[in-house]
Amino acid sequence: QYTLRNYESGLKYFLAWVTNQPTDNLSDVSIMWLVQQPSLPLPDGMVMQEFIGHLAAKGLKASTIHSNYQIPVRHWLKALSRQHVPGVRGDARDEMEDYRRAILNALDVKAPKSAESSNLSPLHRHGTRLKVTQINDLFASIAHDDTLTGKRDLAITYIGITSALRVAELSRITLNTISMGENCYEVRVRGKGGQIDPVAIDNQSVALIHDYVDAWNAALPDGEQDPRYIGKDTPIWQPTRANRPE
Repeated sequence: QYTLRNYESGLKYFLAWVTNQPTDNLSDVSIMWLVQQPSLPLPDGMVMQEFIGHLAAKGLKASTIHSNYQIPVRHWLKALSRQHVPGVRGDARDEMEDYRRAILNALDVKAPKSAESSNLSPLHRHGTRLKVTQINDLFASIAHDDTLTGKRDLAITYIGITSALRVAELSRITLNTISMGENCYEVRVRGKGGQIDPVAIDNQSVALIHDYVDAWNAALPDGEQDPRYIGKDTPIWQPTRANRPE
């Protein structure tokens, strides 16, 4: 559903751009209809190059142009080029074949490749990967802080470094999302694209979570009656200082 919405949005944008007007009903047009619209620019190679240039001028990355705009437009162009229209003869048939060839030329136009691979780790692009000794120093520096903030930060940092959880997934952890798998503990939280796949975490991660949660709940004046009490389904990472949600 997410991909479908993206494709429909990208195609709708292209059709609105090529007709220079808002459009909602052109995604299911036929090649015959296209031939009969003299005011609609034929989506040939030149039009596709202009469209890609238009998107690049807006500051969009090459990967965004390719995935969000070019792929849905290419699907549409392929469907148009393969349509069989029965009963067409003479000049109309020749004109339609010219359209098919022009559309095939448009399919040959590719968006420029990104100068930087999206497969690179964000740390390689935006920061420095820590060495093992630096990671251990980081853990040691946080572990010296025996406050609620220190216990929480140590748990977050340790799980973030040792697991494959994304930041958004890490933020959704509750006690109920942690369970014992066949060989280790597992966390099941909603991830990218709505997927909920188990992610392995080690015993130390679970121990740090419970150490923080137990200390947090013990510090509450009203115990389980306190609205800030961390139960089975309560978000674990609570702000430890008022008005400081970060």
